[in-house]
Amino acid sequence: MQVHEIQAGSIFVASRLPDADYVANPYTGCEFGCLYCYASFMGRFVGEPIPAWGKYVYAKVNAPARAVEEMERWRPSTGMTRFS
Repeated sequence: MQVHEIQAGSIFVASRLPDADYVANPYTGCEFGCLYCYASFMGRFVGEPIPAWGKYVYAKVNAPARAVEEMERWRPSTGMTRFS
């Protein structure tokens, strides 16, 4: 399996799941490559073909910092100065 480190443009992505408006994506790919996986199309965002699913992981090494930045941007006016 190949492991790559990349910089993320965003961590939270709008979701079509019934119980989640957004999901966190700290990486792209997986180690398992299940045939029934709904996410195998995600390889197109990192230049990988669908048949390579399960053979790579692209870890978004700036995920923690990007997540904080995105949450700060979405923070309602509650008087909080920072998410912790």
